[in-house]
Amino acid sequence: AVAGGTFTYGKFSLGAVNYYSDDIINIFYSETKYSFPITKDLGALLAFQFTDQRSVGQERLNGRSFTTDQLGLKGDISYGGAVFTLGYSNTLRRDDMQSPWSGYPGYTSVQVQDFNRAKEQAVITKLSYDFSRLGLEGVSAAVLFVHGWGRVNASTKNGVADENEFDADFQWRPKWSFLKGFSWRFRYARVHQYQSPKNSQHDYRFILNYDFPLL
Repeated sequence: AVAGGTFTYGKFSLGAVNYYSDDIINIFYSETKYSFPITKDLGALLAFQFTDQRSVGQERLNGRSFTTDQLGLKGDISYGGAVFTLGYSNTLRRDDMQSPWSGYPGYTSVQVQDFNRAKEQAVITKLSYDFSRLGLEGVSAAVLFVHGWGRVNASTKNGVADENEFDADFQWRPKWSFLKGFSWRFRYARVHQYQSPKNSQHDYRFILNYDFPLL
């Protein structure tokens, strides 16, 4: 069962939704946003989110009782075709956040890691740019960096090494008539655990899309 709603007033919005799955999980999610101009060319957006998750009934998701919460803060500054983002998240309890059926909506959830594990805090910085103003219509790129710290193992409650993730994203949607409907995207991520034991993970994704009308 799902119930939710959104209230908007000008550039302000407040929304909340509750998702209940019998014997599995109850998820409550809320988010508020407010955008405003600073100057003619400079704009800002502030956002806050809160998620509460808990097992219900026979606790069939992972076979045990759990309760966990996460809060997030985010600010965007836009100028021309550029957007700079600074965000923060904090998993408040000693259980991992769960996403059994879909992606996770946290502000620090990125290509590989969600940074939503037990007691984990994270900070994200991101810069994206639309190159249309430079004559490259349909071309955009973004780079981001996330630092996560304070995580504990949800079972043992022992500390876990901190992690960083760097992502780069390049997209091109051609405007030429003979390539209408096509888009290309390249994504790269590097996850780095810099405390002992040190290790790194590299993730490459090449995506080709084609939109075509059925009618």
